Amino acid sequence: MAFYDEEGREISQYEKMRLERIARNEAYLEKLGLGSAKKKLLEATARTKKKRAAAVARCLPKRKAGEERRSARLSSSSRKKQNHSSPLVMLSYDDEEEEHVEQDDDPADTPRIPSRRRSTNIHREQWSLSEEEKSVFKGNMDENYLGKFKEFLVYHNKISEQNVRNVMRQVSKLALGEGIRYESPRYGWKEGYYFCKGQKVTPLSDLVSLKEEGQECEDKWGRDHGNGWLIQHPLQKLLLFQQFCLNNPDFLTARCKLRDYYALDEEDEEEPLSNNENTNNTPIVSSSLPALHVVTTSEDNSGESDDTLALVVTPQKEASTDSNNNNRENQAIFENQRIAKEFDGVTYCGTHCGTVTTYSTERELWWVSYDDGDSEELDEEELQTCILHYQQTNNVNTVAATTTTPQKKRSKSSIVTPSPSTTQKSKRRKLYIKKVL
Repeated sequence: MAFYDEEGREISQYEKMRLERIARNEAYLEKLGLGSAKKKLLEATARTKKKRAAAVARCLPKRKAGEERRSARLSSSSRKKQNHSSPLVMLSYDDEEEEHVEQDDDPADTPRIPSRRRSTNIHREQWSLSEEEKSVFKGNMDENYLGKFKEFLVYHNKISEQNVRNVMRQVSKLALGEGIRYESPRYGWKEGYYFCKGQKVTPLSDLVSLKEEGQECEDKWGRDHGNGWLIQHPLQKLLLFQQFCLNNPDFLTARCKLRDYYALDEEDEEEPLSNNENTNNTPIVSSSLPALHVVTTSEDNSGESDDTLALVVTPQKEASTDSNNNNRENQAIFENQRIAKEFDGVTYCGTHCGTVTTYSTERELWWVSYDDGDSEELDEEELQTCILHYQQTNNVNTVAATTTTPQKKRSKSSIVTPSPSTTQKSKRRKLYIKKVL
C-alpha cells in the first residue's frame, strides 16, 4: 500500500508514521499553550549568515612570450643590479686546492649580518702553565716537536687521517712563525692580515692567550666559517698535547714511537712480584728457568744395583719463531705414546692419538684415547705428566718431561704418583740433580 504526504509525494510507511508523531506532538504543545514558545526558541538559536561581498577579479598584466620573470622578493641592493649578472662561484671543501676566484660583486654592497662575540670557554687558572711546569719542558722542547705531536694525534688522540692533515698544516705554520691567514675566496681576510705572524708557537707558549687572540682576530677581520678549523681546533689539540707531555715528561726525550712507549709501560705493569711482595707465598716460576727431566737409573754411587730417579736439569730452548716446526717436533715425540691417569683411585691407561686444532697459538691441546673407549683433551704439561705416570707404573726406563707448575683442576681427579712397591721398601730411592751443559 502506497503512502503520500500533503504535497502528493510518495513516502514510506516509516516516514508516514514519523510525520504523524510530529503532528501529535505539535498538537499537544498547542494544547498546553507552548506552540509560540517553540517558534521563538528556534528563531533565537538559528544562525544568521552574513553575506560577503563578491571578490573583485584582479586583472594580471599580460606578458609577452619569452619575457623573463622577476621575483618580488629581491633585496634593494639586488634590484639595482638586475641588469648585472654575477658569475656562479663554486667553493672547494679542500683548503689545499683553493684558488683565488675573482667576483664581480662588490663586498660593500653585500649586507653584513651582525654576529655575537664568541668565547673560548677555557679557565685560564686550570690550563695556564706555572713556572714549575715550564721547567719540565726546558731542555726537552725544541722546534722539532712536530713529529711527537703527530704521534700524539695518531696513537693517543686517535683522530682520522684527514683531521691529522688539517691540524698539522695549521700547527706547522704556527711552529715556523709563518702565521695563519684566512684564505677563503668569499670570506677570507684582507691581504696582510695574519694571526701570530713572526711568532713561533711551541707547547711552552701561552696557548690559552693565543686562543683568545685568535678569537679576537676572527671578530675583527671575519668569522671562521669552517667551525674552528682555522685557529681554534689546532690550538686546542696543541693544548691537549701540552697537558699530555706534563703527565708523561719522558715522552719528549724518548726515541721510540708512542705505541712502543705505551708498550714499555705495559711491560712494567706486567712484571712479576718480588719475593717480598708475594703475599700468597706462591713460588714464582720464570719462563727462562731450565726444564726438568726424570730419568730412571739402575746404578747408584756405590756401584750397587738400585732403581733411582734422577732429575736432569736441561737448559730450556729458545722459542722458535716458526710455530709449525715446533708442532711437528712435539707431535713426533708424543706420537703413539702410552699414558696413565688416575680417576677416583683407579688407574686408566690410554694412547696419544694426535693434536686438536685450536684458534689459540699459545696453548696446544693433545687428544688421548683410553682403553675403555673414553677420550680426553690434555695440554702439553698434563700429557707429559701422564706419560711419566705410565712409565713409572710399568717400570719403563725412558726419559719423560715434567714441570714444576701445579696442574689445573679438571672434572676428573688430579694425578697421584704411586708409592714404591713393598719389595723395594728396603732400598732407599735417591734423587740427585744433574745439570746438563
